[in-house]
Amino acid sequence: MQPKINDFHLEQYKALCEEWLSASTQLFELEAYVASLRSEIISQSGGERMEYGVTVQQVNSKGKVDYKGACSFLKVDDSILDAFRGEPSSYWKITRY
Repeated sequence: MQPKINDFHLEQYKALCEEWLSASTQLFELEAYVASLRSEIISQSGGERMEYGVTVQQVNSKGKVDYKGACSFLKVDDSILDAFRGEPSSYWKITRY
């Protein structure tokens, strides 16, 4: 159910949304800049572990398990995986439109 919003609260809400839009634009631009710097740092490291205020190192891990494929291979219903599922979670998401 939507809460009732009077004109004063509507103006506050609009101002908050505009501020969020502005901040998220700045964040998007900074994330792109950080990604660019990251690529350049990795490139300049020459594939070697380096440190200078930050540590640059390549981390390798095993691939993810295809549980659905494994269940199919083992001829078991994939619903059996629900017994190993953690607690459900919930979060708020704000997106541009």
